Amino acid sequence: MNKGIILGIDFSADYTQVSILSEGSDAETTRLAAKAEEFLMPTSMFLNSDLGEWAVGYEAYNRSRVEDGVFIEHIADKMQQSHGVLIGEKRVDWTEIAPIFFTKVIEMAIGKSEDINIRSVVISVDDPEETIMETLYATMNKLGFEKGVVRIINHSESLAYYVLNQSKDVWVNNVLMVDFNEVRPVIRKLFVTKGREPFTVDIVKEDISDKISYKMLDTEEGQIQADNILKSILMEELDATVVSGIYLNGQGFMKEGWYQRTINAVYSNRRLFAGNNLIAKGAIFAAKELFITKALDNYVISCKGRTKVNVTMDVVYRGQETRVILSKAGLHWYEAGAKQQCIINNVDEAVFSISWPATKKIQTFTMSLDEFPKRDDKTSRIEVSLSYTDENTFVVEIKDIGFGEFYEATDAAVRYEVKL
Repeated sequence: MNKGIILGIDFSADYTQVSILSEGSDAETTRLAAKAEEFLMPTSMFLNSDLGEWAVGYEAYNRSRVEDGVFIEHIADKMQQSHGVLIGEKRVDWTEIAPIFFTKVIEMAIGKSEDINIRSVVISVDDPEETIMETLYATMNKLGFEKGVVRIINHSESLAYYVLNQSKDVWVNNVLMVDFNEVRPVIRKLFVTKGREPFTVDIVKEDISDKISYKMLDTEEGQIQADNILKSILMEELDATVVSGIYLNGQGFMKEGWYQRTINAVYSNRRLFAGNNLIAKGAIFAAKELFITKALDNYVISCKGRTKVNVTMDVVYRGQETRVILSKAGLHWYEAGAKQQCIINNVDEAVFSISWPATKKIQTFTMSLDEFPKRDDKTSRIEVSLSYTDENTFVVEIKDIGFGEFYEATDAAVRYEVKL
């Protein structure tokens, strides 16, 4: 690995957490508060109205109790919902506020030394939408990180990267992860489809906040109720499928003792783990895969927000028929797509293929080029672009771009939308 560290940031609604990977060492979760045992920072901010000063994390909580100002909690959720926040009578863009938060997060994680080189950053968010992705990329750019060294993933992807880097006996069958956070408890189900490559890693997320809540743990009676509910949820999954590994992640499981009935019921012949840093550690494993070594090239991660198909275009290259990849399965739809320039010669249509890695199904579609200018052989250039509008819809556009000084570009263009 090149010199420098990698940051894996779990940017959750309740808490933010950071793991660090440095050269020659394993990933370590780092403290984010003055107390050595505090590895979590509340995802909160506070603005002192009189001084115009921002505080983040625990400092934000403490100052909000004794000072006048604006307290914003669960900022990861709020970033998902809008581009800004109302402060007084003024709406302030998140790209002005978020750099303050992440500067503090990074300072607490690695100290204020300017000698430390951060090679890349992976931020894991619970199902990031386009709004928060734009905000986070803009934020990291303001902090000096180019987009090429930053990646935004979701919590399901963190789980996938974490699990695939564990012993195979953990994920020989289905894997369950209960993320019992303070805001919105969920259960994630992971299954690796084996057989012919590429292998598909499917992750399905289910919101269980209507069944169990963090507030239940405030009383002994509530803890007993939460234990019975959690046991029932997991036993229903175990009755439906074969599970080889279970992860209990989040602040809820940091309160010891209350879920003993659940452990007794689900432990038999399964690997069972409890903690609260799986998402941050998974972000580190994602960073290793995305920026260092391609150890999981034969796996396609399939979850909310990820593309599900490969899209190719038929071309002739150096006299041989081949296919150019325009988009691969397993990418976040917001970042998927490509542009390709081609010279057309005696063709009246462009041919594309869609393939599903999980089922090996292949579908083709064509786009007519009849409306394009008729020119001499090898003197017409087109640009083919593919972009997604959501995770299940992509658009292919072909336009005439002329041919240097000989032929100017025209307005000729065709567009084709595919809903999967």
